[in-house]
Parts: sequence; structure tokens; C-alpha cells
Amino acid sequence: MVRESAPGMQCFTLKGAVGLTSRQRYNQKVMELSEAVRKIETIFQSRPPKKLKTISVIGCCSYHAADFEWYRDHEWKDVRNEISENVGDRSKGLDPFQFGSLHRVAFHYFLPGVLTGIGDIIKHQQPSPDLDFCMDWFTGVSPLKQDQGWERFRREQLRLFTEEERSAVKNFWETFASYLQDSPKDKEEVEEIVREVWS
Repeated sequence: MVRESAPGMQCFTLKGAVGLTSRQRYNQKVMELSEAVRKIETIFQSRPPKKLKTISVIGCCSYHAADFEWYRDHEWKDVRNEISENVGDRSKGLDPFQFGSLHRVAFHYFLPGVLTGIGDIIKHQQPSPDLDFCMDWFTGVSPLKQDQGWERFRREQLRLFTEEERSAVKNFWETFASYLQDSPKDKEEVEEIVREVWS
């Protein structure tokens, strides 16, 4: 909601705060994103689980095994770097649409890399981050609504996440959604996944 302020200034209402200028509102969003990223960094373990090396098929199937071998020898911080360093160039780095096919142990371990990578893009590309690239990754890590995808995700993937981890992921996606004001369809999609899957 916009209201009049000093000449040449507009004030906004954000989360109950009255009278924030657009610059203050922007700064608050950046602080919220930084805090959401910090929670992810703090809550999730940094070292890969030993089981990661012993999973026979780490991706969707043995036929595509070579596409997923990279994950066996890396940490989630490497995923973060791959995403933030290759932003905008879909011919380089990891494939966001393969990520959802990772074995549930690998998915759980590497998801923080996706979230923090998206956070880095938004923080470092201000004022115009590549939100389409970020949405590709959001889509890649989100279950499909069709064919009981949400239910399967909750049953197989979500059970590996602690309540604290789930809360941190939910908080990150909610913060990410606040950057999608100019893309109502994308914003609605993120909010729906948060509501139906991570809440």
C-alpha cells in the first residue's frame, strides 16, 4: 500500500511497518534474504553423508548414471558455486531439471547448495537478478503436482528433513517469492509449493 510522504518520496507498508521508503523496503528484503541464506548455511551439514558414495544409482536410472556422477565427488557448496558462477548460461554447469531425479539422500544433502546459489544470484545481481534462471532451479527441485507428485515427495524426500531444516527451506522459498512481484504466476507457483509441500 502506497501513501504520500515528503515531496518526491513514496512510503510503503511492509509486514506491519508503516512509512518505509522504497529504498528501505528494498534493504529490508535484502536483509531477509541474507538471514534466510544464513539459516540454510547453519542448519544443514556441510560434509557429504558416507552413504552418498555407496548409493548404486544416484540419479534417475543406471542408463543416465554418468549425468549424475559429478555429485558423488562434490559438496553442496560446490553446487552453490556452480549455480552462481553459471547464472544465465544454461549450456554450462549443472542441469536444474535433472536435480529432482537425484536419490533422496543426495537430494537432501545437495538442496542447500541450490538454495544458497539462488540467494547469491539475487544478492549479487541487484537490482536485476536473473529470476528466470532461479525459477529453472526452483522448478528442478520442486515436485510435480501431477501423478501424486506432491504426495510422493512428502513420503519419500521430505521425511529426511528435520523440522528445523524444513522450516529453513520454507522460509527461504517465502523470501524468494517476495522477489517475484513482477511475475505473479511464478510467485503463485512458489507460494503453492511452500503451502502444499513445505508447510
